[in-house]
Amino acid sequence: MNNLINKLSNPETFSAELMSVVYAAMNEILRTAASDEKLWKHRIERITIHGLLNYKTPSKFTPKEIVVDQARLDDVRYRRSLIRQLKAPRPGKWNYHNIGIDRTRILSDETYLDEMSKVLAYRWVSRLLPCELPTSLIALLKMDAKFIAFCMDKMGPHQISGDVVGYLLMRHIAEEAVETSPTYIAVSTKLRTECAAIRADFERELAIIVAETRASAAESFAAITAETNRKADEALLRINGNLAATAASCQKALDESPKGDAETLWRAQLAARDEERRKNCKVRRFFRGLMGR
Repeated sequence: MNNLINKLSNPETFSAELMSVVYAAMNEILRTAASDEKLWKHRIERITIHGLLNYKTPSKFTPKEIVVDQARLDDVRYRRSLIRQLKAPRPGKWNYHNIGIDRTRILSDETYLDEMSKVLAYRWVSRLLPCELPTSLIALLKMDAKFIAFCMDKMGPHQISGDVVGYLLMRHIAEEAVETSPTYIAVSTKLRTECAAIRADFERELAIIVAETRASAAESFAAITAETNRKADEALLRINGNLAATAASCQKALDESPKGDAETLWRAQLAARDEERRKNCKVRRFFRGLMGR
């Protein structure tokens, strides 16, 4: 405990200790990822997104100073020339670079692996420090390769800070301690056993209720179906009786009619109407007049 307090009280000692922890984790991350091509592409992509391979150096190009002549500001041509100078591209203060990592050298060259692990560890630690909460400092010393890879995959660059990562790490440690606790395992096993027995009793009773409900529903449906069929049969008998009475009445009317068959009479009426329509057609009268008929 005293050793931990001494580390926390001395920022340089704590930074060196945290660097060694993160260095070991980054070494394991690179070594594991290099053995699988798909994992390597994913890991390098996440490392690049978090900017762990980026660095900047002061630019050697000094922008030319723009001198403004106050006496010539009333001149339109001078103002336009000044505007063009102000809008022209100017070199920045920094040059930004990106370090590439060779996968084959990671697998074959231990020195290269050691150097790249140090670079990544330095960049990661620079994101985490300084911390505002002392508890975060204690938690950061418990980081491992699995947790750092989790942070890279699930968090964005703007979310990485010592306090946030420390909080997540403490929560992860607490959850892991609970899950591996013998008491928790014993209680969980007992609960699963009792719940399984309760579930079996519930399913057995539920099956009885379902069977009784289905039997009752089937009986009710059978009674409803029988009643519906009876009413339908009665309705069909009434309809057939009405149709037979109507047919007999129509046949009687046809037999008693002095004009003969109804269909023959109907056809004769249609022919008479058609003939009358042809005679009264204005177009036919016009052509008959032209032809002298």
